[in-house]
Amino acid sequence: MRRPQPAFGLLAVMSSLLVASVLAVPASAAIAPVEPEAAPVFDAPPKACTKWSSTFTPPKTIKVLRTSATTDDKKVKGTVQKVDFYKYVATVMAAEWPERYPLETLKAGAIATKQFAWYHILDYRGGVKWKDGVKQCYDVVDSTVDQWYKPETYGPGQSKWPGPDSRIRRAMDATWDQSLRKFKYSSGSSEFFLTGYRAGSSSAACGEDATGFKLFHNSTKKCGEAGLKYEEILRTYLNPRLEIVTPGINDVLGTKHGDATAMLHTSGKRAARVWTPGKPAPEPGSDAGLTFTTDSLISYAAGDMNGDGKGDLVWLRKTGSTSGKIRVALSNGTNYGPAQEWWSGDALVQMNGARLLIGDFQADGRDDVAIFGRTPSGASRMIVLRRQRYEMTTKFQNPIEWWSASQEYDKIVSVWLGDLSGDGRSDLIVRQHPDSGGVRLKTAVTKSPYPGSGPRMDTYKARWEDLSLVAAKVKMTVADANRDGRDDVVMVVGGNGRGVVERLQGQKLGGFKRVKIWTAPKSDPIPVRNTRVGAADVDYDGRVDVVLYSKADSKTRIRVLKARYDRMVPGPDWKISQPWDDVRPY
Repeated sequence: MRRPQPAFGLLAVMSSLLVASVLAVPASAAIAPVEPEAAPVFDAPPKACTKWSSTFTPPKTIKVLRTSATTDDKKVKGTVQKVDFYKYVATVMAAEWPERYPLETLKAGAIATKQFAWYHILDYRGGVKWKDGVKQCYDVVDSTVDQWYKPETYGPGQSKWPGPDSRIRRAMDATWDQSLRKFKYSSGSSEFFLTGYRAGSSSAACGEDATGFKLFHNSTKKCGEAGLKYEEILRTYLNPRLEIVTPGINDVLGTKHGDATAMLHTSGKRAARVWTPGKPAPEPGSDAGLTFTTDSLISYAAGDMNGDGKGDLVWLRKTGSTSGKIRVALSNGTNYGPAQEWWSGDALVQMNGARLLIGDFQADGRDDVAIFGRTPSGASRMIVLRRQRYEMTTKFQNPIEWWSASQEYDKIVSVWLGDLSGDGRSDLIVRQHPDSGGVRLKTAVTKSPYPGSGPRMDTYKARWEDLSLVAAKVKMTVADANRDGRDDVVMVVGGNGRGVVERLQGQKLGGFKRVKIWTAPKSDPIPVRNTRVGAADVDYDGRVDVVLYSKADSKTRIRVLKARYDRMVPGPDWKISQPWDDVRPY
């Protein structure tokens, strides 16, 4: 039997001073506005109800005023219930967002649904209900005053509760740690804001009815059907410069803070080590397969391979001239677990000199891997090994060619992956030193949606950017330092005796805009020639901070520059005993 379509709670956005009305339609009905219910009369409010202050970590619980119930559960009417926040959002999503919608539309809806309730926990309106002589506060109302919360129909244990493999739960899980910010020029800061959603016109095209404050079900559905990723949908409706905050990037240990990570090269072997704010983390033991001999080890990198928010270690070994193996060590929150083989076969490039890269080419919240290497003719090629989308397998699919170019591989100095276009998929950045000197960068943007065959990147949009820099005096990494959803190339540039940090701000169709964001003080300059650059969200604000590994005498100094909207400020500083020549960030 076909299940009736879920009902929609059609939310209007509130300002910080006014309670907005929310519209709803019955289950199985066409989407159409009805008159909003009257808002309850508030008593003198306490200063807070659910005691929660973080705008980065979602609340654990929410207090809901129950104004209606099923026939068998009239006893809940008029009570205030303390509800698990995740279950609350899932119940509301099941009632208000049809599971048949495209997954990317549901991801955008999941963030908007969660942030609406989260906002009202933080910005308490003073909701109070007397029940049997007891005064109870609440954050939200279960009706169309706020969000349609009907656990008797859509909640846990009910037939309409979204299961773990449902589109709704997949959308929630992929975006659960994310929240939204708008930059306010008046205050110079990025602010957590209230967003909502409504039905909108069924004839409206994708983005046609955008107002900057809410999503519209009908037109966002069309956006998802057109292949837009949820980041693009949110920015289309709310703000082109919307900040989608994912805190704790490059977090190996699951501490909710990004870590400084490095591979130590000692006595002909390599061992992984992590430093986290406040203390050094334990070094994984050799029994975990994370102490390597240099024989057959080609390249290594870090990424979130299973979507749990922790950074895992991935490495490539050579088994033949063009064949290799990829192994993965998953972070368990203390260190890395045992090594697992996730792929073995022909890499379609020469193994000697090949480079392992980590990126999300499918925008599913789990990283894939790429191998960038030399073709038999000496040209450049990148192949990609993707995960099976949304399936928790520990294997990669067979490699496919993603990008190729006639440039001589030996002339390419560095290669990075980053989301330059803001569509959630990894793009390519290549650094080359031309014979004339200086630094040259080239970008290639991953296509959306993917073609059935042929190149996976828009090579016709790829172009060289010549920078007036001395190659030996510039170090680079890739990070989203300004939280605009597009990765940038962050440079540490020498030549003035101090060191300057600049951002090459990624543009939607490739290329960069150069912005200076920090200058080292004369009293504490950056030794650029003896500095290596990494990136991690050390302060858990969703902006990727710059981690500098520098030579200090014969030892190593780890310095963090914390990213702000348009600048950087000095952060933690670790001095470690490891010899400088032995430390390689990954």
